[in-house]
Amino acid sequence: MESLNTDHWFSSRELKEFPEPELVQLKHPVLLCHGYGALVSLVKPSPLYDVAMLMRRHHVLAFAPNIVPYAKIETRAARWVKLIHKIVEQTGAEKLNIVAHSMGGLDMRFALSQLNAAPHMASLTTICTPHRGSSLAELGLNAPATIRNKEINLLDWMGNHIYPEDTSDAIGSVEQLTRKYVTETFNPRVPDVDGIPYYSYSSALGKGTDQSITVISRYQNNHI
Repeated sequence: MESLNTDHWFSSRELKEFPEPELVQLKHPVLLCHGYGALVSLVKPSPLYDVAMLMRRHHVLAFAPNIVPYAKIETRAARWVKLIHKIVEQTGAEKLNIVAHSMGGLDMRFALSQLNAAPHMASLTTICTPHRGSSLAELGLNAPATIRNKEINLLDWMGNHIYPEDTSDAIGSVEQLTRKYVTETFNPRVPDVDGIPYYSYSSALGKGTDQSITVISRYQNNHI
């Protein structure tokens, strides 16, 4: 029988002096804002729940609430502002850092410019937000009317039952994500607010990259 190398055994199980996740210190809590749709909420508490829990493991106070998933920017932005006020009141924080994904970035730009959200916002970081619109929105609008209308009716039905306080508008919100609307209507109407740091990040995967993509997303990925 081979003898046990006790030195190796103990060294491989050496206790770390600081076993906790690395401490990330922020002056303000973080609000994570999800984008269009929220089907993932059927299996998770919220679309960005895992991200919020990861941040909390690093001692960052983060929140990932749900709002009406299929509604126009104006409706969604108003709901985010109500949640900002609620979080500020509950935590005693003066301001929040906002990290917004996809359509959520347009929501928060509108909240800053049109709904006076600036006093409670320390920064806005958008992730994969269509600041110049998305051809995928146009692809969806150009789908056969029978298929498009059935899908839109289902999404509105779901939204109105799960979020009865807000008006769902699946087709109207998709129209607001088109390149024409964002570049010709939204951007001129929604200028950046002085004194608020804006950051924008994007990413790429699937076709043309070394990162794989799920089968269900290959058609849209090829279109992009």
